[in-house]
Amino acid sequence: MLGTKSQIGETSRESLPIQDIDYLEIYTGNAKQAAYYYSKLLGFRIVGFSGLETGDRDKISYVLEQGGIRILISGAYSTDHPISDFVKKHGDGVRDIAFQVQDIEATYRKVVQNGGIPIREPYSEEDEFGCLKKAVIGTFGATVHTFVEREEYKGIFAPGFHPIKQNSRARNTGLTRFDHLAICVEDMNEWLQYYADIFGFGLLKVFKKEDISSKRSALMTKILQNGTERIKFSIIEPAVGKKKSQIREYLDYNNGAGVQHIAFQTDNILNSVKTLQRNGLNFLDTPETYYEMLHDRVAPWMNRSRS
Repeated sequence: MLGTKSQIGETSRESLPIQDIDYLEIYTGNAKQAAYYYSKLLGFRIVGFSGLETGDRDKISYVLEQGGIRILISGAYSTDHPISDFVKKHGDGVRDIAFQVQDIEATYRKVVQNGGIPIREPYSEEDEFGCLKKAVIGTFGATVHTFVEREEYKGIFAPGFHPIKQNSRARNTGLTRFDHLAICVEDMNEWLQYYADIFGFGLLKVFKKEDISSKRSALMTKILQNGTERIKFSIIEPAVGKKKSQIREYLDYNNGAGVQHIAFQTDNILNSVKTLQRNGLNFLDTPETYYEMLHDRVAPWMNRSRS
């Protein structure tokens, strides 16, 4: 059941009409190489691009799709471009978590009134396929949220993008949509409050230090979702352990908060894993004790969620 703002803070706020994740934009040092990787190993179709050939002399971007997932991979042509600055500081990573909205002016105005970090007010991009409306607000680390209103746009992705015919790709891996994004921050409650205040996200589940820990490493996480229940964020902060936790390592290597991993849904996980392996993707080794202890780990959470 979707939690309310009162479970996070002291007051309640109405959930904003954000429909879903429109796309994730990943900044990278080599956009063509990254697009090839996502296509050949993960089974994404490269459906469009923008770059020198389309009139953009600053950056190159590829649009990839699979199921209901859309990813934009962007790289810069020069070393003094903001994409290059991002990659120098953080490495390849998610820069933009874009949201689908129906009324961009009203949504942006409400978000800023609620305390959202304004970056760019609503603006339009147009070509022969129609009008695409956007606006941008800030969030954790170097990440932003672009609001996208597509009702009046029928092009491949956005003005300036041309369709691309991909000669070959790896097998379709059956990925259907974004399941959740794991977000690592220094102060979990600060960003829980931010998403509750400006968007009305509700608390879905809490994992405490004793739930997700080992003898050497620990973390704490709370999972949020929006009103449509299509967007889920796992907000994670490091917890004190005998050694540096994986979350602390991420924050150190990333030079700040960011998206630590992207989780995808699939209708048949066994077939997806087999296809991904045939495509050449390497999975982490899983010790046999992981499955032997699975019931003991999962049962308490399941019982707690039923109560």
